[in-house]
Amino acid sequence: EAGCAPGGSSLFLLEKGCQVVGIDPAEMDSSILSDNKFYHLKKPIQEVESIGNKRLDWLVVDLNLPPAISIKESLRLVKPFRKSLKGCLFNIKTGDLSHVAEIEWHLKKFSEFGFKKINAVQLPSHRREFMIIGSNL
Repeated sequence: EAGCAPGGSSLFLLEKGCQVVGIDPAEMDSSILSDNKFYHLKKPIQEVESIGNKRLDWLVVDLNLPPAISIKESLRLVKPFRKSLKGCLFNIKTGDLSHVAEIEWHLKKFSEFGFKKINAVQLPSHRREFMIIGSNL
């Protein structure tokens, strides 16, 4: 999970039995850090070279970066897992209206990456975020 702090989504995934690699320079909740199924890379995603030999099934992203940078860095990091990746849940923040005009470009990037099915939905809580759901299932 890229943008994992303070840990709400990571906690949910851990409770469902997942192993989680969390990437975020911010502090995590201590209960999550103490879970042996959680591995924390405490640095910005731009500084992460790889996640090592960890198995990666899903990419979950909620970064506070401009959308184009979030997409570029996240897809770069998971490129070695391209063939085995089951899917992604990718939150895009559209605080700037220019980001809304770029939604089609974002969807194209996920298509070029190789996801078989791609959907985008507006998230109701703020109405300034949407999620790209890419799936290979």
